[in-house]
Amino acid sequence: MIKKAFISTLVIGAVSAGVHAWLISDNEVLDNTFLLIYALLLVLTLGIYALLNFVKKMDPDKLGLAFIAGSPLKMLISASFLIPFILGDGDNGRTYVLHFLVPYFVFFIVELYWVMKILRR
Repeated sequence: MIKKAFISTLVIGAVSAGVHAWLISDNEVLDNTFLLIYALLLVLTLGIYALLNFVKKMDPDKLGLAFIAGSPLKMLISASFLIPFILGDGDNGRTYVLHFLVPYFVFFIVELYWVMKILRR
């Protein structure tokens, strides 16, 4: 189950990054920063899957709590990564935030789907 979650998250993330890159190809402001955002969110999402797999083996009843703990942690780490870009480029801060929210919610929806599947089993 976790292997399927890893693979599907990787594929959906890659497709989403490709579409995102194609849509913003004219924007020099973002250059490759959005790819770093996708990579970070992919690593954090896969880390949450690994955490959930570990918790499932140790105590399956705590699986929901592990997800609830992992999601804010993912947001804090992501936001701490994004803050230097926002502060360093004051005029384009909103652009970075908008281009951060797109992949964040893509990965969050995929993560939520797999967590619900894992919780049902």
